Order: sequence, then structure tokens, then C-alpha cells
Amino acid sequence: MTRLALLGLRRRAFRLSLAAVCIVRGAAADSVTAEVGGGESKPTPSIQASFSEYQKLAGRYDASETLHLSGSLRLTHDFLGARTPGTTLRTGSDWILLAVMDVSADLSKHWSAGLQGTGLPPSPRDIASPFTYPAGRASQQSTAIIKTTSANIGGTVDVQYDTFDEDGPARAVDGSFGLSLGYAHFATAQKMTAFDAPGGAVTTESFVKSCGATQTLLCDTVSNSVGTSTATLEQLRVGATLVGTIYDRTDLTLDAGYYAYSASDPDAVGFFTFAPARGATAATYGSGLPLLPPRYSIRPELGHTWTKFSLRAWYQFTDYTAADSIGHAVGGKAQLIAGSWRIYTTGSYRADLLSGTAAHTWTLGLGVTRAF
Repeated sequence: MTRLALLGLRRRAFRLSLAAVCIVRGAAADSVTAEVGGGESKPTPSIQASFSEYQKLAGRYDASETLHLSGSLRLTHDFLGARTPGTTLRTGSDWILLAVMDVSADLSKHWSAGLQGTGLPPSPRDIASPFTYPAGRASQQSTAIIKTTSANIGGTVDVQYDTFDEDGPARAVDGSFGLSLGYAHFATAQKMTAFDAPGGAVTTESFVKSCGATQTLLCDTVSNSVGTSTATLEQLRVGATLVGTIYDRTDLTLDAGYYAYSASDPDAVGFFTFAPARGATAATYGSGLPLLPPRYSIRPELGHTWTKFSLRAWYQFTDYTAADSIGHAVGGKAQLIAGSWRIYTTGSYRADLLSGTAAHTWTLGLGVTRAF
């Protein structure tokens, strides 16, 4: 087994949490990968599901025998969302660009360290979200379009020890153990642009104009919501990854991560309240953040390589910060090895049980890698 075989696996600890490119075992040191795919997504419980398609370009380069560089760009297009029951308002489409840069270095025969950075530039989207406003001393349920601009940036450092000794005798089993520390900053800016008023869907601009000097609870609430509201969330991830390689053909991986947040209730970040008058029920609105905050995750993975074919499969359990909310996900990758070319298909399916409500997402992709 070559040292690069283990190096290709060792970054998995934080790649799971930051959705970065994964340089798979079996690919040459220098390579370029192109992938296209699609699926169905549901970023948060308050957003209706929508279909999406993506293109990804990734590359790896060995600057020296001990310094390894990799990176990727992924452009995702989310289409118009499914209709929200009881309203004509719908979540709009958007484009999301995710960039990843990764550098790793061999510190000694058995020790290595790495640094990764990720960034998602500000991405706007009109999101149909629940809107509750006061009507006397009661509350009225409605739907609003929230113009949301979201972004995030993060980084991870890791260190790993592996047992492989290229100068020693061949062993039936080799392995590695790695620890990682990751940080991510999420930001959102939101304002209401339309909502279901008592007389039907209307833009907030025209509704505020129609209010004039009228001081109703709804007029005060909508006047407040047309301004931009912002929120941020900091996430810290501590991860550990154990990898065992048997006879240079079979890889067994166990990855675990624990998450901490700057907010005591990270699920509430990106949702806002406004009390228009003393004694009145507070209005609530907002689209949240485009993530389901996990508390911890556990992911076992199994991979095997034949002469011309490789296969990987994984399962992930996630416990979310929201009460009574968990997630189950499965995925895999099948790859055909033909000289310097790798042709593969990859897919995943996720089922989230969110406080009694089920949400399902899936992806399917096809890619090709050219090794140099």
C-alpha cells in the first residue's frame, strides 16, 4: 500500500461536515475531476422541497513528496420550490457557489497535518416562509416571501498518525487515526417582500402604502419587516476519524463529530420576532439558516478496490439540536478504473425526522477523473 492511499482518506474527518471534494483512494496523485448531478433538497423544515442540479470541478496536485494540494468549485442551481399548501406564494430559484481549498503536509514518516478553507459567497433567494402576525389578542397564520441572502465561510485543521512504513515489511493491516477542529461562520440578511394579507397575496411595499397613517397591528408589523434583519451563527466541530486498510484492498472507516454553537438555540437563528404594541401577540417571521444544525454525527464507511473497479458505501446518523430530531443518511460510490481514467457514479439519500415531521432529500451524480 502506498502512503498516498492513506493520505487520500485522511481528510475525511472534516470533509464530511464541510461538503468538500474528496480525493478517493485509487486516484493518482495529480488529477482533475468533473462531475454533474442533481437531486431534491429541503434545506430547512420551513422551506418547501425543490429539485436541483449541480456541476463540480475538482483537482489535486502534489507540489512535492510531502506537500499535497487540492481544491474544488461546485455550482448548484435550485429550481422553483414546490407550492406551499394554502398559498400562491412559492420559493424562488437560486444559484450557489461553493469553493474549497485544501493543503496537507507529511511532517514525518507517520505524522501529517492539514488545513482546509471553504467559502460560499452571498447567495440571494426568495423563500416562502411561515408568517404569524397579531390580530387583536390572537394570532393569524400566514405565509410571506422573505428575500434572503445567505453566506458562510469556514476552516479546519487536522493532524493524523498512520502506521504505514514504506521502508518496513508489508503488513496485512495498516491504519490511521486523525483529530480535526473545524470552524464555520453562517450569516443571513432578510427582508419581507410579499405576504398573504387578509385580502390575498400582496407586496409589502404596496401594503405599507395602503396603510397610510393607519396604526393597525398588521400595518406596524409589516412596516417593521420590510427593513433588513440580520443574524449570524458560529459553529465549532471536533472530529475524530479511524481508518483501517486490509491487504491494500479494503478500507474500514469510522468518523465521529461533535458540534457546538455560539447561540443557545441555533435552530432559532434567522427567525425574528416583533411586538407591535403592549399586550399584543408578537409577530414571527424569517427563513432561518440554510442548514439543520447537528449536535453530533457518527458515520461508518466501507470500501473495496478490485483491479478495475472500486465500491464504497456509508451510513450516517445525525442527532440535531432541535428537540426530538434525528437524521439517517446512506450513500455510495461505484468507480470503473481504466488506465489513467476513472468513471464513477455517486448518490445519497437522507431522511430527517424533525419533531415529528419527515423530510427527505437525495442526490445522484456522474463523474470522470483524469489522472496524470
